[in-house]
Amino acid sequence: MLTGIIIGLVTGIIIGMLILFFSSPSLMFREDLSKKNFDTTVARVEEVVVAKGWKIPYVQDCCL
Repeated sequence: MLTGIIIGLVTGIIIGMLILFFSSPSLMFREDLSKKNFDTTVARVEEVVVAKGWKIPYVQDCCL
């Protein structure tokens, strides 16, 4: 009885961790290479963000 509970608990934890591990990348931000230059891309993203009522606290060009 106690062995079955422990096995079920351990199995549930392992399955939960596997689900979290494989589903978490889809919850993260995705990076794609833009076909436009940096300034044009930032301007377009800012337009869409403002239209949705969101805010951009900071824009950083990491590829200077």
